[in-house]
Amino acid sequence: VELNSLALYASLLQSLIQPFYLALFFFISGYLGGKSIWHETTWSGLIRRLQWPILRLCFGLIYTYFVLNQNLYYFITQLTKSGYWFIIALLEIYALCYFTRRALAKSKRYCDPKSYFLLLLGLAVLLYILRLPLKTCSWLEVIGNITCLPLIGTYFIFFVFGIIATHYSKCFTSIVIKLKWIISAIVLFVA
Repeated sequence: VELNSLALYASLLQSLIQPFYLALFFFISGYLGGKSIWHETTWSGLIRRLQWPILRLCFGLIYTYFVLNQNLYYFITQLTKSGYWFIIALLEIYALCYFTRRALAKSKRYCDPKSYFLLLLGLAVLLYILRLPLKTCSWLEVIGNITCLPLIGTYFIFFVFGIIATHYSKCFTSIVIKLKWIISAIVLFVA
Protein backbone atom coordinates (compact mmCIF):
# COMPACT_ATOMS: atom_id res chain seq x y z
CA VAL A 1 0.00 0.00 0.00
CA GLU A 2 2.87 2.38 0.77
CA LEU A 3 4.42 1.88 -2.68
CA ASN A 4 1.13 2.69 -4.37
CA SER A 5 0.68 5.87 -2.35
CA LEU A 6 4.30 6.83 -3.00
CA ALA A 7 3.86 6.24 -6.74
CA LEU A 8 0.63 8.26 -6.67
CA TYR A 9 2.41 11.08 -4.81
CA ALA A 10 5.32 11.01 -7.30
CA SER A 11 2.91 11.03 -10.24
CA LEU A 12 0.98 13.94 -8.77
CA LEU A 13 4.18 15.84 -8.04
CA GLN A 14 5.45 15.24 -11.57
CA SER A 15 2.17 16.46 -13.08
CA LEU A 16 2.48 19.66 -11.04
CA ILE A 17 6.14 20.26 -11.92
CA GLN A 18 6.02 19.26 -15.62
CA PRO A 19 4.47 22.47 -17.01
CA PHE A 20 6.44 24.67 -14.64
CA TYR A 21 10.00 23.56 -15.25
CA LEU A 22 9.94 24.01 -19.04
CA ALA A 23 8.41 27.46 -18.66
CA LEU A 24 11.13 28.30 -16.14
CA PHE A 25 13.80 26.91 -18.48
CA PHE A 26 12.66 29.18 -21.32
CA PHE A 27 12.33 32.15 -18.97
CA ILE A 28 15.90 31.66 -17.74
CA SER A 29 17.10 31.18 -21.33
CA GLY A 30 15.48 34.49 -22.31
CA TYR A 31 16.87 36.15 -19.21
CA LEU A 32 20.42 34.98 -19.90
CA GLY A 33 20.27 35.50 -23.66
CA GLY A 34 18.32 38.76 -23.64
CA LYS A 35 21.33 41.07 -23.47
CA SER A 36 23.15 39.27 -26.24
CA ILE A 37 20.10 39.52 -28.50
CA TRP A 38 19.80 43.23 -27.81
CA HIS A 39 23.49 44.05 -28.24
CA GLU A 40 24.60 41.57 -30.94
CA THR A 41 25.16 43.48 -34.15
CA THR A 42 27.25 41.30 -36.47
CA TRP A 43 26.63 38.04 -38.28
CA SER A 44 29.90 36.60 -36.97
CA GLY A 45 28.81 37.36 -33.41
CA LEU A 46 25.51 35.58 -34.02
CA ILE A 47 27.23 32.53 -35.47
CA ARG A 48 29.72 32.48 -32.59
CA ARG A 49 26.85 32.43 -30.08
CA LEU A 50 25.02 29.68 -31.92
CA GLN A 51 27.94 27.30 -32.45
CA TRP A 52 27.44 25.32 -29.21
CA PRO A 53 23.70 24.74 -29.68
CA ILE A 54 24.37 23.59 -33.24
CA LEU A 55 27.03 21.15 -31.99
CA ARG A 56 24.57 19.82 -29.39
CA LEU A 57 21.99 19.35 -32.13
CA CYS A 58 24.52 17.37 -34.16
CA PHE A 59 25.13 15.22 -31.09
CA GLY A 60 21.37 14.62 -30.90
CA LEU A 61 21.33 13.49 -34.51
CA ILE A 62 24.22 11.08 -33.87
CA TYR A 63 22.55 9.83 -30.68
CA THR A 64 19.28 9.19 -32.50
CA TYR A 65 20.99 7.36 -35.34
CA PHE A 66 23.47 5.20 -33.45
CA VAL A 67 22.02 4.70 -29.95
CA LEU A 68 18.28 4.72 -30.65
CA ASN A 69 18.76 2.97 -34.01
CA GLN A 70 16.41 5.42 -35.73
CA ASN A 71 17.00 7.05 -39.07
CA LEU A 72 17.37 10.80 -39.53
CA TYR A 73 13.88 11.04 -41.03
CA TYR A 74 12.55 9.90 -37.65
CA PHE A 75 14.55 12.63 -35.91
CA ILE A 76 13.39 15.34 -38.29
CA THR A 77 9.69 14.45 -38.39
CA GLN A 78 9.20 13.60 -34.72
CA LEU A 79 7.99 16.59 -32.68
CA THR A 80 10.18 15.99 -29.64
CA LYS A 81 13.33 15.17 -31.69
CA SER A 82 14.37 12.37 -29.30
CA GLY A 83 14.40 14.85 -26.43
CA TYR A 84 16.45 17.48 -28.29
CA TRP A 85 13.50 19.63 -29.38
CA PHE A 86 14.37 22.42 -26.96
CA ILE A 87 17.73 23.01 -28.70
CA ILE A 88 15.97 23.50 -32.04
CA ALA A 89 13.32 25.61 -30.33
CA LEU A 90 15.96 27.82 -28.68
CA LEU A 91 17.80 28.24 -31.99
CA GLU A 92 14.59 29.25 -33.74
CA ILE A 93 13.47 31.52 -30.91
CA TYR A 94 16.87 33.19 -30.69
CA ALA A 95 16.91 33.71 -34.47
CA LEU A 96 13.35 35.11 -34.41
CA CYS A 97 14.23 37.58 -31.64
CA TYR A 98 17.51 38.52 -33.31
CA PHE A 99 15.98 39.18 -36.74
CA THR A 100 13.07 41.06 -35.17
CA ARG A 101 15.60 43.24 -33.39
CA ARG A 102 17.59 43.77 -36.61
CA ALA A 103 14.42 44.72 -38.53
CA LEU A 104 13.45 47.24 -35.85
CA ALA A 105 16.97 48.68 -35.81
CA LYS A 106 16.61 49.53 -39.51
CA SER A 107 13.45 51.49 -38.77
CA LYS A 108 14.65 54.44 -36.72
CA ARG A 109 11.13 55.19 -35.56
CA TYR A 110 10.44 51.96 -33.66
CA CYS A 111 13.87 50.94 -32.40
CA ASP A 112 13.23 51.58 -28.71
CA PRO A 113 12.98 48.64 -26.28
CA LYS A 114 9.25 49.04 -25.61
CA SER A 115 8.39 48.66 -29.29
CA TYR A 116 10.63 45.59 -29.47
CA PHE A 117 8.99 44.01 -26.42
CA LEU A 118 5.49 44.74 -27.71
CA LEU A 119 6.34 43.22 -31.08
CA LEU A 120 7.79 40.12 -29.40
CA LEU A 121 4.71 39.78 -27.20
CA GLY A 122 2.52 40.06 -30.31
CA LEU A 123 4.59 37.37 -32.03
CA ALA A 124 4.28 35.18 -28.94
CA VAL A 125 0.48 35.47 -28.97
CA LEU A 126 0.41 34.79 -32.72
CA LEU A 127 2.59 31.68 -32.36
CA TYR A 128 0.43 30.47 -29.49
CA ILE A 129 -2.71 30.82 -31.63
CA LEU A 130 -1.00 29.14 -34.62
CA ARG A 131 -0.50 25.97 -32.58
CA LEU A 132 -4.12 24.95 -33.14
CA PRO A 133 -4.16 24.84 -36.98
CA LEU A 134 -0.88 22.92 -36.91
CA LYS A 135 -2.68 20.02 -35.20
CA THR A 136 -5.77 19.93 -37.41
CA CYS A 137 -4.29 19.46 -40.89
CA SER A 138 -1.91 16.58 -41.61
CA TRP A 139 0.54 18.45 -43.85
CA LEU A 140 0.59 21.39 -41.42
CA GLU A 141 1.26 18.94 -38.61
CA VAL A 142 4.32 17.65 -40.47
CA ILE A 143 5.60 21.23 -40.88
CA GLY A 144 4.92 21.85 -37.20
CA ASN A 145 6.79 18.70 -36.21
CA ILE A 146 9.79 19.57 -38.36
CA THR A 147 10.04 23.12 -37.01
CA CYS A 148 8.83 22.39 -33.43
CA LEU A 149 6.30 25.23 -33.85
CA PRO A 150 3.67 23.79 -31.49
CA LEU A 151 6.23 23.70 -28.69
CA ILE A 152 7.70 27.08 -29.64
CA GLY A 153 4.20 28.54 -29.60
CA THR A 154 3.76 27.25 -26.07
CA TYR A 155 7.04 28.47 -24.58
CA PHE A 156 8.03 31.55 -26.63
CA ILE A 157 6.09 33.84 -24.29
CA PHE A 158 8.27 32.76 -21.35
CA PHE A 159 11.42 33.49 -23.35
CA VAL A 160 10.06 36.96 -24.11
CA PHE A 161 9.31 37.53 -20.41
CA GLY A 162 12.93 36.58 -19.72
CA ILE A 163 14.14 39.17 -22.24
CA ILE A 164 11.91 41.80 -20.66
CA ALA A 165 13.17 40.84 -17.18
CA THR A 166 16.75 41.28 -18.44
CA HIS A 167 16.01 44.77 -19.69
CA TYR A 168 14.34 45.75 -16.42
CA SER A 169 16.78 43.73 -14.31
CA LYS A 170 17.02 46.22 -11.45
CA CYS A 171 13.27 46.12 -10.92
CA PHE A 172 13.19 42.35 -11.44
CA THR A 173 16.05 41.81 -8.97
CA SER A 174 14.35 43.90 -6.29
CA ILE A 175 11.17 41.84 -6.70
CA VAL A 176 13.17 38.61 -6.41
CA ILE A 177 14.93 39.87 -3.27
CA LYS A 178 11.63 40.88 -1.67
CA LEU A 179 10.10 37.49 -2.46
CA LYS A 180 13.21 35.42 -1.72
CA TRP A 181 11.48 33.21 0.87
CA ILE A 182 8.62 32.36 -1.48
CA ILE A 183 11.00 31.73 -4.38
CA SER A 184 13.23 29.57 -2.13
CA ALA A 185 10.23 27.50 -1.06
CA ILE A 186 9.18 27.02 -4.69
CA VAL A 187 12.70 25.98 -5.70
CA LEU A 188 12.94 23.53 -2.78
CA PHE A 189 9.52 22.13 -3.60
CA VAL A 190 10.38 21.67 -7.28
CA ALA A 191 13.84 20.19 -6.56
